[in-house]
Amino acid sequence: MGYKVDLKQTNKGRSYMWQCPKCKRAFRAENQHHFCGKVETVDQYISEQADEVQLILQKIRETIRTAAPDAVEKISWQMPTFWLGENLIHFAAAKKHIGIYPGGEVTAVFADKLTDYKTAKGTIQLPLDKPVDYKLIEDITRYRVSTATKEKSRSFDKNMLAYCGLYCEQCSFKLAHDENNVKHLERIPYTVKLRDLAEYDCGGCKSGHCICGVCKIKPCASGRNIDHCSDCIEFPCGYIKTFENDGIPHHKSAVENFRMIRQYGIRHWFDYVAPLLKCKQCGERQSWYYFCSKHEKG
Repeated sequence: MGYKVDLKQTNKGRSYMWQCPKCKRAFRAENQHHFCGKVETVDQYISEQADEVQLILQKIRETIRTAAPDAVEKISWQMPTFWLGENLIHFAAAKKHIGIYPGGEVTAVFADKLTDYKTAKGTIQLPLDKPVDYKLIEDITRYRVSTATKEKSRSFDKNMLAYCGLYCEQCSFKLAHDENNVKHLERIPYTVKLRDLAEYDCGGCKSGHCICGVCKIKPCASGRNIDHCSDCIEFPCGYIKTFENDGIPHHKSAVENFRMIRQYGIRHWFDYVAPLLKCKQCGERQSWYYFCSKHEKG
């Protein structure tokens, strides 16, 4: 039968979710159909399904494998998954449909081809009582391969990492100029005297044309011949601590950036930052305080 779990107290009363008595997973819908148990391999997952569903899942698996030959199979979120530097696509069996999970961007890009399907953010339901469009799955997979490969091959210009630890490609002022759009300045949470956007032309901290103005960190770091302050034996010094606590919100991220770089390396740090540079769903560029107006962060 299962039972309901009291998750939290809300201003509208208590919020409950149904919990499966066998696997203990919680769902919003009572008696939600799901794969109950822990699965280790894609073969195991498919073998646990009804015979007629197994055939469909195997065909989907082969279709994805053909479209993404370099991707690796694994189980993620208890679903068959293909991985190519990131999760390309998941698929899973439900009571009346097969769920395909290629990410939110795909449902927007393929919207005109998905009008006959029930969709949600990053989810496509293929009803079991209708023929499966394997060509659609192939096209979606090839698209995901192209986007994953593009992100993976993104060139990283370490000169865009300022001496202070901020990443210049996130700069609200630089992006306002580069895109000729004041939207990047409108949400800055402190007083800014707006100027002609042409005056915000900036090549970054380490270029010959930086608009940051008076800065004690830059001459100190460049005088020590280091790429950024985390390379310094005195890090975090008084200059950095003052910068971090000067009341400007995005300055808080500088020291955290450096800690990540020291622990994981600059390339892995950039892999963390890269998704913040643009909206994952539509590709719109984002800055410190501006996030895509259609897919607002959080």
